Amino acid sequence: MFEQLNFIEEMERAKKETDWFEKKTNAYNKWLALPDETHALDGSPERKQVRFDLWQLGCSIYGDAHHVCGSLPNDEYIWLNAAASFDGHEYWVLNKKDSMGGKNIDICPYCGVNIAEGRGDVVLYKEKEWHWRDY
Repeated sequence: MFEQLNFIEEMERAKKETDWFEKKTNAYNKWLALPDETHALDGSPERKQVRFDLWQLGCSIYGDAHHVCGSLPNDEYIWLNAAASFDGHEYWVLNKKDSMGGKNIDICPYCGVNIAEGRGDVVLYKEKEWHWRDY
């Protein structure tokens, strides 16, 4: 009986490894096919998926998501922190380009759109090649 349990446990472990490898392979193939930037326009089905698309496999397909705003100064950017986003609320951070620290914002101070509620245009940036170097 003990040997049978070990066999079943081993089969379950092997299935988990196979499933993980298949999931990772599918993600890698998706990543390979992506353009460097993917735009998600306000109100589109793609915009509603931004947080989930960014968070797929720990941001291994898309590396960053930035709010698109024509009034945003050149030395600033607004990025989505998918790890801190929850229950339909997106956690956006306003940063200076040369600064590590940023400020959480719900409404873009330049165009007035409520980005925390999933509004406004977004560009998703394909994850960098280095992320997949060991794959």
